[in-house]
Amino acid sequence: MGIGEQKIYGGCACKSIRYEFSGVSVIAYKCHCLDCQLASGGGAVAAIWVQADRFAIVNGEPRYREIVADSGRKIARGFCVTCGTPVLTKLSVPGIMGIFAMSLDEPNHFQPEYEIWTSRARPWDILSPSIQHFEKGFPSEVIRKHLTNKI
Repeated sequence: MGIGEQKIYGGCACKSIRYEFSGVSVIAYKCHCLDCQLASGGGAVAAIWVQADRFAIVNGEPRYREIVADSGRKIARGFCVTCGTPVLTKLSVPGIMGIFAMSLDEPNHFQPEYEIWTSRARPWDILSPSIQHFEKGFPSEVIRKHLTNKI
């Protein structure tokens, strides 16, 4: 699942920010934590992690706002100052960049492997029965598995 080995493009709604990356996504998921609900304006954030050394911003620069996530880790969400589109996330995981799936030029490339923080999911936000769920964040063994296989 996730995104396979290919060149992927994306950016914000007004095209002020453009990015590209190549390679296989490290992990693809939907997060239902309260912070992600607020950031998305909906029930969850759909996101992928990619290798930072295979990612480049080719136009514009997002403005970042740092928060402490439900996990207790600091993250910085990047958005376009012109149109407000959430685009990227700087994570506390070295060598990894987070991308909001809806900022992909082809969002249908996104295929989530997991749903996390399902304990915070809204009753009207239906969880996918075909992927693995975690009541809180990712267990460390899942992160290790994905980081070991892709980085």
